[in-house]
Amino acid sequence: MQAMQGQPEYQQYNIDNNIGNSNNQQPEDNIINQNNIQYFFANPVNRIIAEIIDELLVVTVAFIVGYTLFALGINTTNLPKKELVDLVAEITFVIIVIFLFVYRTVCEGILFSATIGKLLMGIRVVNHEGKKLDLMTAIKRNLTKTLPEFIGISILFHVLNLILIIATSKKQTVQDIVANTYVVVTYTSMQKFR
Repeated sequence: MQAMQGQPEYQQYNIDNNIGNSNNQQPEDNIINQNNIQYFFANPVNRIIAEIIDELLVVTVAFIVGYTLFALGINTTNLPKKELVDLVAEITFVIIVIFLFVYRTVCEGILFSATIGKLLMGIRVVNHEGKKLDLMTAIKRNLTKTLPEFIGISILFHVLNLILIIATSKKQTVQDIVANTYVVVTYTSMQKFR
């Protein structure tokens, strides 16, 4: 499918009949579903912007939590400021990682099949059948995504995921491969491209 002039190009796959529509896409690159729906893989730019939006939301929450903990610490403890700042930073880091995991899992596995960033970018996460994620799949996907953040290799993990999105025919990241999921353009966002 040719994208309209000035619009991003999406890689199309047909979930119904297992026949690829992209020049380099093989039939086995498609996912099969009984719903007769065509989805398009989300492009890397939309995925990156969605991730940035989500990270900004988390940083905002972290700032509020960190500031609150620091203010409470100053008023309730006799720790020197340096030790208090270090303690608050460590606690805030753990809270951020836990919040990220819960936020992503609840949004993708229970609520919308997408985080707020993905919703704003018109993309969502689907399982290998093109359906909404169940809770266990969302947990597997987001545990795989959150663990590198917890052990401090987040930047390396993001670089690896970017390489995979560009290099794989299904535009999957590590967490997508582990959980057998895909990030696709939502139907309503595709209406404006038709």
